[in-house]
Amino acid sequence: RAQILTIPGDGAGSSELLNPVFRTYSQPTLAARVVAVMTTIASHPIERFAASKHHVITTAALVLLFWLIAALLVMGVNSALVRVTPGAAAVVKIAAIVSAAFGYMRLTARNATVDHALLVGLVWLLLDVGAEIAVARFALLGTPARPAMRDVLLLAWIIAPALFARSASDAAP
Repeated sequence: RAQILTIPGDGAGSSELLNPVFRTYSQPTLAARVVAVMTTIASHPIERFAASKHHVITTAALVLLFWLIAALLVMGVNSALVRVTPGAAAVVKIAAIVSAAFGYMRLTARNATVDHALLVGLVWLLLDVGAEIAVARFALLGTPARPAMRDVLLLAWIIAPALFARSASDAAP
């Protein structure tokens, strides 16, 4: 014999038909809906890509791609703001570097450790130095006239990816 069961906290205040023998609901419970949504999010292609370990060449290409994004943002800020307000330009440059680092760590290396992130930061710094040597007008590390801001940007290139890394204990399954 079927009974009417009211589920408190459902929000709709509706009654659902419950079969007492099999204990099945006519609609999924809130917990079942949450599990279904979380499973869908976890199985999204970007999530799977970010959580997987990549080939060395793929990792190198992604590091280069996100450095290029950050470098273009820094160059754009440099050309637009450095003459107007050098202090604000440095803050916006750091924000651009941190944003690119967040994108790299979130979209491509979600389970990366601090070691990986610091290596990526070091590679980004080496690419900056190489770009500045090749073409002196880039100023990815700031202008030599402001050595303090240059040092801050140098550290930002190295440390930014590590801000979004997991510790070694978090990365272990």
